Amino acid sequence: CGAGFGWGVAAATILHEIPQELADYAVLTSAEAALSPMKALVLNFVSGLSVTLGAVIILSTEVGNAGTGLLLAFGGGVYLHVGATDCMPHIYNPKLSAAQRFLCFGAFALGAVLIGLILIGHEHCVPEDGSGHHH
Repeated sequence: CGAGFGWGVAAATILHEIPQELADYAVLTSAEAALSPMKALVLNFVSGLSVTLGAVIILSTEVGNAGTGLLLAFGGGVYLHVGATDCMPHIYNPKLSAAQRFLCFGAFALGAVLIGLILIGHEHCVPEDGSGHHH
């Protein structure tokens, strides 16, 4: 893989994480969670450290393509589960106006489009020995 691919992944990650962390902070400081702003920031930071722990584990062990695929599938499944069972039902809250529901759906659609844009020109990295999968 070239540096361009790495920068694309980094940009996608940053574009995902900024609104994600802002949303996490908003949920933690909401009336339902009732955490103080400082406690919400600390908990959000600690939960973010799990990414660093995961990176250390992956980089310090020998994980093959199958293992990487399983980890990515599991992570994607977790996001789908949280979105489908926790986030999406809030759109059906009768207290939300039609404009708020439209805004929620628009945010979802924007995220889906951005993910699609990242996948344009998708190519797998192929090791120099030519092994790997092709599709």
